[in-house]
Amino acid sequence: MGVKNAARIERDLVTAGHNPNLTVDIASAVRMPAEQHVTTSITNLSATISAHRIQNPAVIFISRPIANQAEKESLITNPAMSAVA
Repeated sequence: MGVKNAARIERDLVTAGHNPNLTVDIASAVRMPAEQHVTTSITNLSATISAHRIQNPAVIFISRPIANQAEKESLITNPAMSAVA
């Protein structure tokens, strides 16, 4: 689903104010012969998916740097929050 909607995801993330240069990792066909791992940015998400011919099943990970020491400590003491950070 994410691969098919990459252009919309890219646009929505930038429109929502996310840094367009944030790192995006894409893992597709994990544990299968056609497994791929590609790193790009939000701005290049749909172009990278097209260029590498990435297909589902795929997972798109968007990395966001930790803002400050307090946020880092919060994630360490409450690991469940790392999924939403």
